[in-house]
Amino acid sequence: MKFVLVYLIGMILGPLLDGMHIHSGVLTYNDPNASQAWWVPFLFGAATLGINILIIIVEKLTRQSSFTATWKSTVYSVGLFMLMYAFSAYSRMASWLIFVVIALAAIGLSFRYIKNQTSLIIVILVTLIGPVVEIIISSSGLFHYIAPDYWGIPLWLYPLYTCAAIGVGMLVKFIHRNRSQTIN
Repeated sequence: MKFVLVYLIGMILGPLLDGMHIHSGVLTYNDPNASQAWWVPFLFGAATLGINILIIIVEKLTRQSSFTATWKSTVYSVGLFMLMYAFSAYSRMASWLIFVVIALAAIGLSFRYIKNQTSLIIVILVTLIGPVVEIIISSSGLFHYIAPDYWGIPLWLYPLYTCAAIGVGMLVKFIHRNRSQTIN
């Protein structure tokens, strides 16, 4: 049941965040009948569930827990991720300046919440895999960024995925944590 919840959260929050990129003109979908393609909620649900599965696999391989998610750390990390998503959508700065601001947020989240090799591995993998998936989907013609820096994506997407890895990682760990723990 918790995996369904993780998927549903991704299906709901992902398209809302993506909608900011559409509304602000950062990206556009090649679906003439809608501003956002019908498959976007399923993609974001799968991405959120994918991070959940990645956490399980890496934790099993390293025999170490990744993120320690409390209510406060989850709200903070998800909130900062969402704030950086909005910043990437509505900032009118040059792409490299957007990169710098989001990278600083990603570094701050990393220093605060990456406490061991397991969480570091998860963050590195999400930071690398996420943009590659976007490059593949974008190159297929399903959507495109209006002002890409290279290979069809903006450079700031990498630190945004770092923020996503930590925010979504915390959210997933919070959802799956032992019910006997108290909410801090």
